[in-house]
Amino acid sequence: MYSFDFIEDIEKFKLYESRLISLLSKSIGDESILGFDENFEKNNQIEAYLEALRQNLKNKTLVIVVGIDRNDEEKIISTCQIKTSLQNTTKHIADLQKGIIDPHYRGSSLLKTTLNQIASYCLCKDIELLTLDVRENSPAHKIWLKCGFRVYGILEDYSRLNKEKFKGIYMAQSSRELFELTQPKLN
Repeated sequence: MYSFDFIEDIEKFKLYESRLISLLSKSIGDESILGFDENFEKNNQIEAYLEALRQNLKNKTLVIVVGIDRNDEEKIISTCQIKTSLQNTTKHIADLQKGIIDPHYRGSSLLKTTLNQIASYCLCKDIELLTLDVRENSPAHKIWLKCGFRVYGILEDYSRLNKEKFKGIYMAQSSRELFELTQPKLN
């Protein structure tokens, strides 16, 4: 049904760049991802974004997870970034960023399967705690709550769009708990 690839270096990233941007572009207008608006595809923002990803891959502080539909191996249907730290005191923590699922696959088992793959990867890398941040009351906020993430902080002026301020919700969950919650059920 789905397969997953974990991108940890620039050479592998080059194989996915255009397909990742295509997936991101599908989600810009539907509030599923924060930080990008309709201007993302203008003014060289795409190249600046890709360059930032390349730099983090080079610095070994980023892993990009891509989900692929086995029926169409060229199509990326999900992605999530696992952002880590180089500091020894915080190597046990990773921040999940820019989680996207192709709109045609939302509501399927893809989210649960992707989270299981991420949790499994993190456990193998001794990453014990996963954090993330979302805009309050967004669809993503509700999804992360259902996935067992717990709120540990709120930022009143988290983001602004068209002069409107939005609160940000900071959430966390252990990799072990996420892994256990996303295990496939045996019949």
